[in-house]
Order: sequence, then C-alpha cells, then structure tokens
Amino acid sequence: MEDPAFEIADIIHALTTSPPHIQRETLETYFLPNARFDHPLCRVTSRPLILAIYRWYKILSPIIEISVESVAFDEPRRRLYVTSNQIFTLWVFPWIRVPATLVSVLDLECYQRSDGDIIQGRTRSRNSSDFRGSSEEFSEDEELWYVKEQKDLYQFEEWVGFLPVWGILARHTILFGKHLVGYLCAVMAWVFIWVGILCDRKGRQDLRVDDSALGLVHRFERRVMMKMRGNPTFKI
Repeated sequence: MEDPAFEIADIIHALTTSPPHIQRETLETYFLPNARFDHPLCRVTSRPLILAIYRWYKILSPIIEISVESVAFDEPRRRLYVTSNQIFTLWVFPWIRVPATLVSVLDLECYQRSDGDIIQGRTRSRNSSDFRGSSEEFSEDEELWYVKEQKDLYQFEEWVGFLPVWGILARHTILFGKHLVGYLCAVMAWVFIWVGILCDRKGRQDLRVDDSALGLVHRFERRVMMKMRGNPTFKI
C-alpha cells in the first residue's frame, strides 16, 4: 500500500466479498507471508491460513454487506485503525441477518526500494519474493506498507451473534444483562452515597468526642501545674 488510509477500504472489500482467486491475490499483495490474524474465535500465524479463514468466512456467508466507517493511520507507530459495519448472513439460515460493528487494528511494516534493492528499515534483502507475492514493478525510493498483523476487536455480544442457532438469543441475553448491570451500578451508587454521608457524619462526631477528651486532658494538666507551682511538695 502506498497510502494505507486511502487503500484499506478496497482491500477489506476484496478480502470479504470477492471470489477466491481475488482473495488470494489481495493477501499475497498486501500481507506479509508470516502475517498474523487474531479474532475472538480464532488465531493463525501465516498467510495461507489467513486465506483459508477468509474463504471459510465467504462460504458461511456468501452475501456479506460491509462498509468502512472510519480509518485512522498512526504512522509513527505503524498502526492502522479501521471501524467497519457488517451484516453477516449464514447460508443455512438466510432469514437471519447478524449486524456487527468491529474495529480492526492492523500492524504494518514499511518497505522501500532503493537502487534496485528492497529495504526494510536497515535490513536489506535482494529477493522481493521474500515478502511480496506479486511481481509488480516498483519505482526507486518507493515506500510501501504491508500488513504484519490483523486484530479484529468486537464487543462480546457482537461476536457471540455469529454462533449458529443460539447466537441471536445469546446476543440479546448479553445485551439485556449489560443494561441490567448498568442500572444496578446506578442504584448501588445512590445507596452508597447515603452510606458515605452517614460515615462522614459519624467521623465528625468521633472527631468532636476526641476534641472533648483532649480538652479535659489539657484542663487537668493545667490544674496540676498550678497546684505544683503553689505547693512544691504536691504529689499526684
């Protein structure tokens, strides 16, 4: 990729909605051979396995609706953040449509070609096929970005919705539970406000008791000192 923030939307559509040969070409063009893929339901560490996952994803849902909502490129950290909305439809249950929002975090690696050599940072390699599956020509000093790792981040109820049969029920149950916990937090906060007020009042009362006791001690000490001054033989 020459411009990751601009090109990533087309790459995502090619991986998720295209025929198998285009999926392969896209992966070999933009992903490193040892690229990693991390999803709430699976994790792999090679490009062929990533291709297998995208193909199985396409088999499960032949018709996928996906739209890229926002893209942010943190170039100093070589990281791309992509927010997408998708509608997943299992072919065995075509009447069930599962909407999901996810954030994909892509760790990138930058390569350059200078004087006919491929340069990654300060490491030089003369075989471009080590990292790129395409034989596309590069111009000198051209900067290209490749995906080193992809992490797909979902809310818990989002990825549970992909589970067959019980996914929809589990998703709505989790959503209900999250709303319930939110209201319980508000109730408990209100209850413990009164606990805090009572504790604060009790603490002030304890301070007043301590102050009174300390005052008695001081008065007793002053009285003893006066007795001792008036009568040197006075004993306590």
